[in-house]
Amino acid sequence: MKLKPYPKYKDSGIQWIGKIPEGWEVRRIKTIFYEINKQSTTGAEELLSVSDIYGIKKRSEIIGPDDHLTHAETLIGYKKCKKGDLVINIMLAWKGAIGVSAYDGIVSPAYCVYRIKNHNPKYFHYLFRVNLVTNQFKRYSSGIIDSRLRLYPEEFFRIETIVPPLPDQTAITHFLDKKNAKIDSLIEKDKKLIALLKEKRTTLINHIVTKGLDPNVKLKDSGIAWIGEIPKGWEVHRLKFKETVTMGQSPDSESYNYEYRGYPFLQGNAEFSDVHPNPSIWCDVANKYALKNDILLSVRAPIGAINIADQKYGIGRGLCAIRIKINNLKYIFYQLIACVNYLNSIGTGSTYTAISTEDVMNLPMRYPPLPEQTAIANFLDNQTSKIDKTIQKIEEKIKLLEEYKKSLIHYVVTGKVDVRGVE
Repeated sequence: MKLKPYPKYKDSGIQWIGKIPEGWEVRRIKTIFYEINKQSTTGAEELLSVSDIYGIKKRSEIIGPDDHLTHAETLIGYKKCKKGDLVINIMLAWKGAIGVSAYDGIVSPAYCVYRIKNHNPKYFHYLFRVNLVTNQFKRYSSGIIDSRLRLYPEEFFRIETIVPPLPDQTAITHFLDKKNAKIDSLIEKDKKLIALLKEKRTTLINHIVTKGLDPNVKLKDSGIAWIGEIPKGWEVHRLKFKETVTMGQSPDSESYNYEYRGYPFLQGNAEFSDVHPNPSIWCDVANKYALKNDILLSVRAPIGAINIADQKYGIGRGLCAIRIKINNLKYIFYQLIACVNYLNSIGTGSTYTAISTEDVMNLPMRYPPLPEQTAIANFLDNQTSKIDKTIQKIEEKIKLLEEYKKSLIHYVVTGKVDVRGVE
């Protein structure tokens, strides 16, 4: 069903808002919300997280297995919020780190909590996260650069906002909740498909680098329990006896720059992509370097992320560089992928897991004859590229769905289309 505009529009009187449907108003936010500043005396309430990606969620539902619920010593003094309250991360309001809570709980004392007056809070959850409005949040924030912007309550209250009649607010939230649920369901199915394809890719790599390309090859005991049997003609050697390992070491922070001086610097795997890194900072002088075609291995959580250096890099203590001597580079790359589970199993540490220089240097590796290494690498390049292309197409589809969702919300909450009575 094609959505139609409202029957009549009027000038809002505000340039950035433009025309709005007749019957809608423009009012300052202070007439709609008031600030709540109640603090927890026990710290026992549900801890909530605010993000520009998802709005508000329970912190317990989004942390990883190696993450802490919080690094704070106590949650006493955290701000209370109730279901339907608006919570703003004042440092990231300009990015859309704002949302209406679906839960009773507590949030960081650095955030602001607001309660609504006789309106539908979910409508403003949608409205306050569209670019049209977050641009105003940025305009009214204090600070010289983006990383230091703060949207304080007195400025937040000064901002003018679109206010439809309450029945329209309810119709809009009902429509968007249903539409977004359908879009999110499609995106979730595609993400699950991507996960399955990645699992298939990993399984393929693990099988080929452990058993080779000949399904009828005779096997022998490798002598190492976690490796098991390997094809006859293959050998197992510690990495240090075949390749060169360089552990990263971070330079002084004063050495970092964003002006492309010196060499691109990698502290850890944050800038890793599928194969080659995408550096974001540089350093004038690095203590340790990776050369072009070195394999970059993450030695701190997540252990085992792997890339190949496409140029000379300075490397920090989160990485090591593995320089290949006479073996096939891509074969060793794939072989290391097959060692990720083992490397994680030997990681140690309470704050985060890590592996040591000795762990990397003593890593047992399977070595077929060089021609077989090349054949395996070529085969895996061919097969994984097919899987990667399929994944890329699905990711592009997800991106289009997310853009459609974002556009739909914008058109609906600003009154460009009329969803009253639309199911």
